[in-house]
Amino acid sequence: MSREDIRIKIIATDIDGTLTIDRNRYEILPEVVSRIQMLGYLGIKTVLVSANALPVALGLARYIGAKGVVAENGCMIAVMNHVEGRNVVIQQLCDWPSFITLKEISGVLQGFANESWQNDYRKCDFAFIPIDKNKALDGLKALEKHLAQKGYDKYISAGFSGYAIHVHPIHCSKLAGLKKILELMNSSLDEVLAIGDSVMDVDIVKHAKIGVAVSNADDELKNVAKYVTKHPSGFGFIEAIDHIVLMRYKDAKQSQ
Repeated sequence: MSREDIRIKIIATDIDGTLTIDRNRYEILPEVVSRIQMLGYLGIKTVLVSANALPVALGLARYIGAKGVVAENGCMIAVMNHVEGRNVVIQQLCDWPSFITLKEISGVLQGFANESWQNDYRKCDFAFIPIDKNKALDGLKALEKHLAQKGYDKYISAGFSGYAIHVHPIHCSKLAGLKKILELMNSSLDEVLAIGDSVMDVDIVKHAKIGVAVSNADDELKNVAKYVTKHPSGFGFIEAIDHIVLMRYKDAKQSQ
């Protein structure tokens, strides 16, 4: 990494599997929170880019010091402390096609996954929690086959995050949501370090100035990342922030 990496102004990070202890748990390490708050003190903003419902991701962001949220895999965004003076600016970027019902999708996934409780708070990305993670991809294949047979694949896409099977409009993505939030923050992808753990993070990691995959990430993500950490999940996030951002920030200050 070169000294120009000091120009990073935004950390765009996934939540589950990236900030958490590992890819099977939901607890976030206190050291992760302290890094996000330290970045804030240095003027580097953190944006949570997640598949979670907006109330979940936004609530987390407020308490750990993140300044923006891309939720529902890019369907919803929120910016805190916006220049217009409002505490939070929220935008919905796409709509769920009304002719496709969750009941129909649930029927296809019966035996593979159950509806997430978060679906009551979602607008256009819906999640289904695998009954057995080892069979999650079988459920995803069954759903993709059904979408293709019905012609729904022209309108919605499906994917597996490692935690849940998600369905959302095809024109919505984490990258599209991140681009919109960067526009509101007067920033660009050239100022972003993006980090994630799953195939659903490929687009943001691939297009960011610096793309990072934690060590236990999906191979598809590692293949497009510029940097793969030595440590998994939240420990990898800490490693990336310490060695790519904070250490170089310190070196740059000392050389001035």
